[in-house]
Amino acid sequence: MKLDVYKFEKVLADNGMTLKELYAKSNVSDRAFLNIRKGVSNPRPATIGRIAKALNVDVQDIIQEGD
Repeated sequence: MKLDVYKFEKVLADNGMTLKELYAKSNVSDRAFLNIRKGVSNPRPATIGRIAKALNVDVQDIIQEGD
């Protein structure tokens, strides 16, 4: 499962949330999140779930199609 950076950025902007707020709300560190966004690491489904929950969206709204 991979984060779709374009979808993620849109949802983040639509929510008016800063990355710092998202880190705190999702309990994902800034370093881990940077690696996920760059594609350096693939997050566990639970991590994607926490990010989606913090953004108040479904997981499908922030992952790449077909994952």
